[in-house]
Amino acid sequence: MFLWLRQKWADLFQADFEILLYDLTSTYFEGAMEENPKAKYGHSRDKRTDCLQVVIALVITPDGFPLAYEVMDGNTSDRTTLRGFLEQIEKTYGKAKRMWVMDRGIPSEEILQEMRDPAREIFYL
Repeated sequence: MFLWLRQKWADLFQADFEILLYDLTSTYFEGAMEENPKAKYGHSRDKRTDCLQVVIALVITPDGFPLAYEVMDGNTSDRTTLRGFLEQIEKTYGKAKRMWVMDRGIPSEEILQEMRDPAREIFYL
């Protein structure tokens, strides 16, 4: 579905998909969440350490068009998420020169080294 929407968006608005914005957030739950296996205690951005939560990762264009998302376990570390999205975007949309914009706390030094590989043509801010 994302591929179809992406193509329609590109056709209608001559949209460019070379700059990607990547971020994570969390949302917490009040009450019983036994049936949600992703609901876990983790770093609470909302200062609600007493509540189970999930982490939500999102890749969008500068125009706000979503290209990928994932709901992750609530105890997922930001630094463990980027590699999967780099691979997913490349697999889904093909290889291309892309600029990834993200918070400094997201990439590990290991991932930054991989992104600096000239053969990958991945840039970051």
